Amino acid sequence: MADQNTQRIEVINRTRAQIECVKKLTDPRYYSIIGGDRTSELQIMLKKLEALCSKLERNTFDVSIVGLEKTGKSTFANAFMGIDILPTKDARCTYTATNICYGNDDKAEVKFFSKEEFNENFFVRLNSIGIQIEGLPDNWY
Repeated sequence: MADQNTQRIEVINRTRAQIECVKKLTDPRYYSIIGGDRTSELQIMLKKLEALCSKLERNTFDVSIVGLEKTGKSTFANAFMGIDILPTKDARCTYTATNICYGNDDKAEVKFFSKEEFNENFFVRLNSIGIQIEGLPDNWY
């Protein structure tokens, strides 16, 4: 475990160094040398590096489990984690996005969001991975 932690710290330090390098390259003084398209690409890269560094520092990662209704996604997730924390049953059960975080206690905290809160959070997360959507589609719920 100590070796993994050492490796993680090394990767964090390398990522921080890359962030500083990209920040310097996006300095307006170098715009004429690098060009607008490259500067935009570097700014996107910078956002991704900062998001990666944040996840590494918090020691978190995202896993998506996607499938049709009633195909055992929650059952699979419980088996994968080795703990029955997500509800399961034969009928439709967990019909929403679920965020699971490591902790010392086996507990669940449920947060409900208004449509506006969900949309705001959703678009912030999309932007953090470099996906930008202008406005909501007419059929967005």
